[in-house]
Amino acid sequence: MIKILLSISITLLFIFETQSQSRVPIEEYGKRDWPGGYIDLDGEFHEGLLYIYPVLGQKLRFRENETDSPKKLRSKDILGFIIGEDEFHTLKNFPLVAVHGIKANFANGFGRMIALGKVEAFQVYKYEYNQITGEEEICENLVLFKDDFKMAVPINRNRLKRGWKDNIKNNLKDFFDNDPHWNERIDLLINKESGFVGIYDLVEEYNQRI
Repeated sequence: MIKILLSISITLLFIFETQSQSRVPIEEYGKRDWPGGYIDLDGEFHEGLLYIYPVLGQKLRFRENETDSPKKLRSKDILGFIIGEDEFHTLKNFPLVAVHGIKANFANGFGRMIALGKVEAFQVYKYEYNQITGEEEICENLVLFKDDFKMAVPINRNRLKRGWKDNIKNNLKDFFDNDPHWNERIDLLINKESGFVGIYDLVEEYNQRI
C-alpha cells in the first residue's frame, strides 16, 4: 500500500508544492478547505478540496470544487490523501502509546508521512484526557515500520514514568536489531532532557546509512 501511494504522490507533491513551502501545524487543516486529493482503494487519485482535523478517528471531507457537497471518507475507505505538502497514509493494525505509557492497538487510522526508507515513520495524533488540567489534548506518536516489525514512540509525553521510558527505549534498541552503533545513538539522542524528540534524527540517520 505504501509503495503504491508513494509512486502516485511523488508527482503530486511537485504539483502542489507551490501551495505551501513548509508543513503547517495539523490544527490549521481543521480551519478551512485545502487543495489536494485522495487515493482510492484502486490507486486512483481524486483531486479537489480537503478538510480534516487529522486526529485518530476523524473522517476526511472531500469535494471536487467549492460548489459540491462534501463527501466523508474514513481511513479504511482510502489508501491515503495529500493535503498542502503533507502526505497522509492509511495505517493498518498499528500500535500507539497512550497516556501513562499504556499501549493500545488500532485497526486503521491516518498517519502523516515523515520518512520512507528502510524505516517508515508516520505521525499519528490522538485526543487524550489530561487529568491535571481536566482538558483534552492532542498527543503525538511516531509509528515506525521496519520489515515485519512495528512500534510506537510517544513524542510529547512528559508524564511517562521512568520505567515506561526505559521500556520504550529498550524496545527501540530491539527494533534497530540491538546493533551496538544504533544502541549508542539511541542513548545519545534520546535522553532525560530531550525525551523522545531525538527519534526523528535517529530515523533520518538510519535511512541515510542503510
